[in-house]
Amino acid sequence: MNARLLTLLALATTACSAAFDFDNERDLPCPCLSNYVCLLGSSRCVLKNSVDDYKSCSPDAENPDDLCKANSICYAINANGPQCLPKCIPSNYATPESGLTISNQCQNSKTCWAIPQGGGVCSDGVCQETPNSCMPPQQCVAFNAAGICFTPCPIFKAETGCIGDQTCHPIGSSSVMACVKSGNVAEGAPCSDQEPCAKFNAKMSPLICDRPQASTDTRRCRKVCKFPSNNGCDTGEECNFSRSNADPDDPPAMLGVCVRTGT
Repeated sequence: MNARLLTLLALATTACSAAFDFDNERDLPCPCLSNYVCLLGSSRCVLKNSVDDYKSCSPDAENPDDLCKANSICYAINANGPQCLPKCIPSNYATPESGLTISNQCQNSKTCWAIPQGGGVCSDGVCQETPNSCMPPQQCVAFNAAGICFTPCPIFKAETGCIGDQTCHPIGSSSVMACVKSGNVAEGAPCSDQEPCAKFNAKMSPLICDRPQASTDTRRCRKVCKFPSNNGCDTGEECNFSRSNADPDDPPAMLGVCVRTGT
């Protein structure tokens, strides 16, 4: 084979290699190949789904969510800056099962924060329980080792201070009573921290998602009462004990729920 033919063959091989490298090259200028994302500010291409969860992502990308792993989005919450955060379904933290709800979706020390677009994202807590690091009068309660600040409320008073769709409710399994988002579940129906009760029943009596402490029944939307009094319950109902220390201004106060007698 003569020298000229060898030279041409070498050039052809180099050209093929260059073409292959181009298809797989990172940091190329935009526009990008289909499996890359364009960073508009620097006009460079970055591989899709290449940013790990809880790592920083660039909001100036053409489609910032494409930088993240599947089921995660590029989002800034609680002053952390944009990060790739796993999507989740928020809890209103109103039942003892709330911690399990969160741990099934978010890694330890993370909780699910609701976002305006709907749904939520897993991210760090914002406070410590002991000593309470929330701005007074808020109280820190941790779920999945991630602290959330709640606004306490007097659950036995007619005016609880919870406005709009917020309702006064026990938080998790704690003795904290605080304002949380209400839902649409009617009195007597099964409820959860992700399917919360309506704020009031038809008679404008406040509802909480709870059950008597000794019961294994499903949590249901029930009226609040101050155990052992039957005040707040209708005829044919009795106040069943739910939890103690329900009123910081009256430490012996015990929270109850109204249960129809014979059920």
